[in-house]
Amino acid sequence: MSLEKAKHENRDTNVGALVTVVIAGVMLVLIIFVGMIAWLQTERNYILQKRVIEATYPEVESLKSEQLANITMEGKDTKGNEHIPIDQAMELVVERNAK
Repeated sequence: MSLEKAKHENRDTNVGALVTVVIAGVMLVLIIFVGMIAWLQTERNYILQKRVIEATYPEVESLKSEQLANITMEGKDTKGNEHIPIDQAMELVVERNAK
């Protein structure tokens, strides 16, 4: 068999179309990758915020109970300030403004 009689395809590969498909594929993969990273960061931030909100802090709880005691008790605090219950204080304000 001689070279002149060998059968082969006589068309060249369409390099332009091949390069376009490869570039489009790479861009699609990059877009998906960046999207996944953004989604994961959003989920991570949501989980961290949820943990912070649900966490209990002894200092905060202590401060809340101290403030509740200040607005419901009558007498002097550690600084010497006089306190009356909040309900009594609201009644006094209403009486003063009604005159």
